[in-house]
Amino acid sequence: MSYPENQSTLIKWLSTLFILWLGLWLLLLIFLPREYYTVLFFLLGIAPILGWFMVQPRRVIWFFMIFFGVNKLDD
Repeated sequence: MSYPENQSTLIKWLSTLFILWLGLWLLLLIFLPREYYTVLFFLLGIAPILGWFMVQPRRVIWFFMIFFGVNKLDD
């Protein structure tokens, strides 16, 4: 495989890992008692979101366009 194909496969695997990590964290958030809710616990929950944006920075632009309701389809 060439370099771009390897990079694309890596990005897919990392994205899948981040989604699984976030899903597991959300399950823990639902089922764990409140005494486990610490700053570290919430930082571990935010980590896959930050990682997902770091793998492909263009997603930050997509996120803010969706968040602020920017519609580029009329251009």
